[in-house]
Amino acid sequence: SQSAGDRVRVVGKIVKIEEGEAILESDNKQVKILKPNVANYSNTRFVEIFGELKDPTAEIPSIEEEKSISFGEKFNLGHFNKMVELSKGPFNSLFVSSSVESNAMETEG
Repeated sequence: SQSAGDRVRVVGKIVKIEEGEAILESDNKQVKILKPNVANYSNTRFVEIFGELKDPTAEIPSIEEEKSISFGEKFNLGHFNKMVELSKGPFNSLFVSSSVESNAMETEG
């Protein structure tokens, strides 16, 4: 279970952009993106958001964006979700360990 203040990432489809926030749909659930960098959303429908979880228990949980990456106009969320499931199951050794991933994120930017 995630708590407010945790660093999280989510991949999803942009369904709405308003001043100061965006709504992302991922795995049939919506997530509110606070302080979105909408410049990264201009030529894409799918993004990955890195940020701080603000309100995990709200009807629509919110994440304050720290970084976003465009995944383009065509992206199969179903295939992505299957890959995530595999990374957490018996095939997790095929995927990058979280310690390597954390170090990589710290050196970006």
